[in-house]
Amino acid sequence: MNTRDTEYIQQSGKYCLLKQLNYDQIVPFVFENIRKKTISARFYFSFNGLTLILILYFLIPGTLSYPLFFKHFFVQFLSGLMMGFLPCGLSYAAFA
Repeated sequence: MNTRDTEYIQQSGKYCLLKQLNYDQIVPFVFENIRKKTISARFYFSFNGLTLILILYFLIPGTLSYPLFFKHFFVQFLSGLMMGFLPCGLSYAAFA
């Protein structure tokens, strides 16, 4: 018997059926449950919002103080891309 078969899953006792949905009920169910307001979700969105505000706060004055060219954006992009693949022990100063 295939372990992904619905009959096997129901008979195994590992899982319990909470709600049986028809095809037209799936989308409302997903939208109803996708954005539950838990403490971890609030922390996640607050942290990301604060990070975005801080990035914009430091980025905008820096870009207005001297003219930027495409070369600067490209070098910054490549540096960030390389840092994503480096082990944690290496620093950006090694490549500067």
